[in-house]
Amino acid sequence: MYQSHKTCRTRFTDENLQNLRKNIEKFAWAKKQAEEILEAADYYMSLDTDHLITLVASHELMRSTNVNADYVCPICGKQRFKEGHTEWIFDHENHPWKVKCPSCGNLFPSNDFESFYKSGLDVHGQFSYDRADRTLLVNTLYPEKGPDFAVDDGYGWVRDPQDPEHSNFVFIGFYILQGLWTHREGAKTQNIMMSALRSLTMAYLITGDRKYGNPAAMLLNKVACVYPNMNALDCPWEKGYRLSHGLSGLGRVLGSIWDVLLMERLTDWYDMLFDCFDEELVAYLQENPVRYIGEQPKCPMDIIANVEKLLLLVFPDYKARILNCNPGPPQALLLKSAVVLNRQDLFEECAEYIFKHIEEGSNSRRMDLDTLMAGNVDRDGFADEIAIGYNAMWTSGFMEVAELLRGHKYDLFSHVKFRKMGSMVYQYISADDFSMFIGDCWKTGDRYIRLEKNAQIKFFLETGDVKNAQLLVKVSGDGPICTDWFLDCEQIDKKIRQVAGGTFHSESRCVPSYGLAAIESHPEGKDPESFSIYFGSNRGHGHRDTMHINLHGFGLDMMPDMGYPDHTGINAPRYRWQSNMLSHNTVTIRQEAPFPEEELYEELALHRTHLNTIEGGQIRHYHPGDQISVIDAEAPELLNVPFRRTCVVVDTDGKSRYVVDLFEAGGKEQYISYHALGTEVACEGIAFTAQAGGTYAGVDVPYADDGYSRRWCDGFNYLEDVRRSQAPTRGFTADWQCVDNWNLWDRPRNVHLKLHMLSQVTEAALCKGLPPQTKPGNPKAMTYLIAKNTGSTARFASVLEPYEDGSFIKCATYTELEDGKLRLIRVEHKNGRVDRIAVNFTEQSRTASWDGEAFQADAFVTFRSFAPDGAITLSKECGAQTVCGKVLDFTKGLQLENRIIAELPTDVDAEAITGKYMDIETDTAHNACFRIEAAEQLADGTWALSTGDSTFVVGFLDRHNKDLGYRYCIRENAGFKISM
Repeated sequence: MYQSHKTCRTRFTDENLQNLRKNIEKFAWAKKQAEEILEAADYYMSLDTDHLITLVASHELMRSTNVNADYVCPICGKQRFKEGHTEWIFDHENHPWKVKCPSCGNLFPSNDFESFYKSGLDVHGQFSYDRADRTLLVNTLYPEKGPDFAVDDGYGWVRDPQDPEHSNFVFIGFYILQGLWTHREGAKTQNIMMSALRSLTMAYLITGDRKYGNPAAMLLNKVACVYPNMNALDCPWEKGYRLSHGLSGLGRVLGSIWDVLLMERLTDWYDMLFDCFDEELVAYLQENPVRYIGEQPKCPMDIIANVEKLLLLVFPDYKARILNCNPGPPQALLLKSAVVLNRQDLFEECAEYIFKHIEEGSNSRRMDLDTLMAGNVDRDGFADEIAIGYNAMWTSGFMEVAELLRGHKYDLFSHVKFRKMGSMVYQYISADDFSMFIGDCWKTGDRYIRLEKNAQIKFFLETGDVKNAQLLVKVSGDGPICTDWFLDCEQIDKKIRQVAGGTFHSESRCVPSYGLAAIESHPEGKDPESFSIYFGSNRGHGHRDTMHINLHGFGLDMMPDMGYPDHTGINAPRYRWQSNMLSHNTVTIRQEAPFPEEELYEELALHRTHLNTIEGGQIRHYHPGDQISVIDAEAPELLNVPFRRTCVVVDTDGKSRYVVDLFEAGGKEQYISYHALGTEVACEGIAFTAQAGGTYAGVDVPYADDGYSRRWCDGFNYLEDVRRSQAPTRGFTADWQCVDNWNLWDRPRNVHLKLHMLSQVTEAALCKGLPPQTKPGNPKAMTYLIAKNTGSTARFASVLEPYEDGSFIKCATYTELEDGKLRLIRVEHKNGRVDRIAVNFTEQSRTASWDGEAFQADAFVTFRSFAPDGAITLSKECGAQTVCGKVLDFTKGLQLENRIIAELPTDVDAEAITGKYMDIETDTAHNACFRIEAAEQLADGTWALSTGDSTFVVGFLDRHNKDLGYRYCIRENAGFKISM
């Protein structure tokens, strides 16, 4: 007989329940949540729990995350896209076993599947095709379309047998997965079976009333019976069944990725319901055979054994990759299942496995945590998913791991890179209110701060980080901060508000390991402003967006990233447009020749690109200032040609700012793209002629042409409504009228982004580009300016002028000297002020003749501002001095405090170099730029340069033999430069 080690709740303790009930009594938000849960639970009770139990569908029925591989409706077709790709409507009460298209309102399948399903149920409520009455499989909703139209027996309706992947409409498979098995809180009418289980479980926890506990435990027991027989391989991708498994085909109910989240909930719910697994539950199940499967339970241990065998699948399923989610949640699930089972031996085995077991391959999902934390989390605390939403999943998941391992030999709270994860969230924030949407994240231009609130609260409780506290107060406003009602929310809120003190403001920052540099400004009486360059990795859920610029101001994300694609996976809209270089504010270097004709129709062809996968670029100069700021970054490894962007941000009078944008790119054909949040563009100094149809790829290439997408990776076939200007003269402007797409303004405003194109280009074009249309609220289009250059090296030069009501720049000019090593920009304001900016790449002092006068360019960037009478009103230099040094030694291993022992010139001032950045020579692909947190000259004349909690570790030399030690991004005797 099975023996359980569990005698009580082990995760949701008596203290947790006391906090739960105290919070409900004390706080309106908790009371409201409790009332909503009880209302939902009563609703499910009213449906008859014996009916609910029959919705735990057997393994014979297929499952899919969407109705059709092309996300279309069989009647209205592509119109489905406008509502979002998973937003088919369920109405379990009035239209059970049907889904409704949100565009045209038609119901599917056309047959009465409910009657067919019931005809196939046995005494235990389990469906079998052998019992089902197939005479019920006839079209009753749309008789004019024939008896077989949209008829689904559970295997879908195949419109074209020659193309089962793209023409199979799996209405019932979608209904089972999205309408029964998935769970989203608050989705009472969407996910009936799992939401019922959650609501009844929570209602029992709140009230202790067995009228909720017994049916909840019954449902959990039934799920435990069915789950082990499920196999994602039964739902073949090539026949149109889409499960969440990253194309591996592995998993059980939802696919290997989403199954992790499903098992997390089932594990928690078992712990919450454990009190119910007694003789009363046995008697309750014995009342009707539909309430159990197999032999009638004779004692509580029969039911406990059934559920715990489900939890005991977690470890072997993880090892077999049947559970294989993004890092964090699966490791937490392993440990959590052992805790809930009250198996310390299993807990130790799981901990040892996730930290030490080595698997072949480099997929971060299968990395041991020693390797993962050392190499796949960078020194800035960012995970290698790149996209901020997915990185936040790591933060949340690993916080659970850390809490489960607190005090253990694998305690993550003492790990420097894990602790840095706590500050990751506010490094993303621009202009106080916007998370920068880097990679696959959120919507196009929306105002949104992306954070895992519960994880950030726990980071704060561990570290006391003031910035974290301020951000938590900001996103919470006057409302509650901690809403984890199993904690003492009152005391936590009080502590956070006490520590926070002032208001959260985004700060100018350079996070070089991740690849982001930002200049922030908070003008008095104006909206915060931000300008940034992303020069980081293009892997994972990142985009091909190296050197993409972001601009926030006037309460808008003015030059927005595309955000989350229409759908992930290998598809042309994602890889050729929505995450491609062309849709971002950066340069596309076109490949020299198309891919071979014979490889056209391999699906993986859409994933190919001529770009290299890079760890990230290098920051060369970063100088944040009150009036003049500089960001200079390069990534030559991206295409093995020069690829460098240098931007000078000029605050003109504390109220206006502009950006000088210099971009150097190698190759034979280079295309710089700019866009703003708007479609109306007024141009001066240039004339455009409408192209007679087609796309930017050519008049004969239609929009989203599949053949073009498979041969060329530039995405030109996704730009339409093309207007071209051949060989335009230099000095033209393009002025976007920015729109408040997300209703962020409290009044009508006249906001513009004006581009002054200073350098000569071969051709310019205005085109319409579409953001992802499956994200409700996204703009319908944005207008792109594409400027083309030809030659071995292109040097684009422009000025970006964001303004409200009236432009303040009269004109701007650009000159190159010394083969582009010295670049001169003159900006004349409408009030008569003249700014002169010299960018000197020679690393030596240069004198240039400018307007008949000598201009001394001693620094990397030299700025002079002149009043209308010619008097100098402002003089600034960035990079006026470069201090060179050599690394003698540095902190080895993963430490919370790190430093470099360096050789420096004798006349160095410690205070002058503190806060500056060291650009260190490196033999690795990793960025080796570090901020000097403190500097001290030692007794022997060498210098100790503190990098604080920024470690030099980038992984193990050999993860199969960790005794060999770590890899570092720097080495002894490496030279470095400090730009002053």
